[in-house]
Amino acid sequence: MKNVTIFALLLVFAMTANAQQKAATLKKDGPVIKRSTNTMTKMRHAETGRTSGRLGEYELGMAKKIKESGITQSTIHDIDVIAKPSTKQVVSLRMYIRGGTANFPKQQEGIEALTMAMLTEGLTTKYSKEEYFGKLESTGTSLSADNQYDYSSMNLKCLKSDWDTAIDLFDAAVFYPDFREQDFERIRNQMIAAAQQSSADPDVFLRNAAMQHTFDGMNYAKLMEGTEESLKALSLQDVKDYYAKIIAKNKLFFVLVGDVETADLERQLGPSLSRLEPFIDRGQNEQAMSLSKNEYKILEREFETNYIRGYMMAPPVGSADEYALRLGMSILSERLFLEVRTKRNLSYAPNAFYPTSVIGNPYLAVYVTTIEPDTTIKVIKQEIEKLRTRGFTDKEVLDKKGGWLTMHYMNQETNDAQASSLGLAHMASSWEKSLTMPEKVQALTAADLTKAFKKYTDYISWTYVGIKDDVDPKVLLAP
Repeated sequence: MKNVTIFALLLVFAMTANAQQKAATLKKDGPVIKRSTNTMTKMRHAETGRTSGRLGEYELGMAKKIKESGITQSTIHDIDVIAKPSTKQVVSLRMYIRGGTANFPKQQEGIEALTMAMLTEGLTTKYSKEEYFGKLESTGTSLSADNQYDYSSMNLKCLKSDWDTAIDLFDAAVFYPDFREQDFERIRNQMIAAAQQSSADPDVFLRNAAMQHTFDGMNYAKLMEGTEESLKALSLQDVKDYYAKIIAKNKLFFVLVGDVETADLERQLGPSLSRLEPFIDRGQNEQAMSLSKNEYKILEREFETNYIRGYMMAPPVGSADEYALRLGMSILSERLFLEVRTKRNLSYAPNAFYPTSVIGNPYLAVYVTTIEPDTTIKVIKQEIEKLRTRGFTDKEVLDKKGGWLTMHYMNQETNDAQASSLGLAHMASSWEKSLTMPEKVQALTAADLTKAFKKYTDYISWTYVGIKDDVDPKVLLAP
């Protein structure tokens, strides 16, 4: 009997750990213009409405934080470089390309992901593929690409002792690419196969369906990874023309974290960056996603269970309400875990989150898989309504602040993680503002969270994938 009890406890622990890991994955669902005191004054004016006056407590405090952080911002040929010193032996460099889904039309879905994938294949005019990968492997250097709704990035990680070799390989891959037909066909076929398989993955299918439903006609409705049809329509010349467009000085910026000076980066990449031209973008800025009523989309699929996402409006990243909603959604997630899974056993891993890699058009999300959708959706709505009417408690907010900040610092242990955070902060508003995050989080009250939560959770856009007859549309549309 004792062994059975121990086994049961271990099983519960393992299931909880798996659920938490899945929740973490969902949450990721995205040198000569220097920042001067004048820049910080403008930031403060934007927050307070004050338009003139001497440096105040805020500006002086920010100046002190920036100095203590050691972070600098400069430009190389009009391209921003944010650099943070580190005594660690690993150097992380990220080159961000702004735009993401805004860079291509609907019919060219997948072109940016395909282009970035080709850059990581060692296809350069400076080295043969064998020479390139020989240098890469002998130094243990890593070169990867990341594609999100608002940006793509080329990411370099290397030892400080191998910096000269590593940055030369980065320069070759990014600025001297050799796009060849046979490699294009191979990588495109791999992406087509992945696109075909994604329709069989219920979570990927659900995410794509939810984005296309909620952001219909907007940039986020485009699939960054592409579809079978869009990928088959692309040609090698399309990729060449597209890369020439996005590798533009006004679309790029760099984040460097490590024991390397910006001057070293300029020495290695300066000649290549000097050749870049700006991209003239005549497109219009997209309006934020807005909901004026509950809405839904039901897609019939025979999966083992039913998959559901609900999207709500969210504050702009970098705004005063951002951290209140990040904490608020984390608390909602814990309440859903208790009410949906623990008490009622309706779902394995219910979740609520404010996606961390979504910058331009943010949203709040709830997620659940269940064989009892009507009951589960009602419970989710009840928990949201409780927070809207009764508010958050002082204790849960106090506990959440401590846990949230602890996880933040744990996630910043590597230079690569710090480079990623600085890059996202720079795209969202300014990396300087991110330095005040701990104080802003600590200052939040239960009333702050409740006020922000009520502002953005009036309506939900539901996407349901599963057995159509299992769900009642009236439940989705109900307040």
